Amino acid sequence: MDALGTLARLARREVDEERRALAALDQQRKALLERIEELSREAAREAEAADQLPGGPMLLLRFLGARRERERSLRAELDALDRERLVQLERLAEKRLEARRLERLAERRRAVADELATRRETKALDDLVNARAAHRQAR
Repeated sequence: MDALGTLARLARREVDEERRALAALDQQRKALLERIEELSREAAREAEAADQLPGGPMLLLRFLGARRERERSLRAELDALDRERLVQLERLAEKRLEARRLERLAERRRAVADELATRRETKALDDLVNARAAHRQAR
């Protein structure tokens, strides 16, 4: 394989790495969303349990305040992750373009090489035909 083909293969590998990184970000995002949903479910369970406990309303208010703060923190992480995901998407698009450019160049180079090989073969065959014709005439 020529150097251009090797560069195209490496570029495709970089695209795959960017895709894996994007998938990892998506998994992290999903985990954060699940944690936020779990906090909401916990709040509902605690609200139901607060009626049964002595000092329940005060404990519930403290719990809800802490839960709200934790949710804000998780949402801030989610926002940061979304920004990072956008950057990752841009990198992926750039890597795809570069990989495609290199693949096209490699394809063109192969096509030119194939064309040159075909011309050489045709010329060699023509030379053989001409030599045989000349040999027949010489007899």
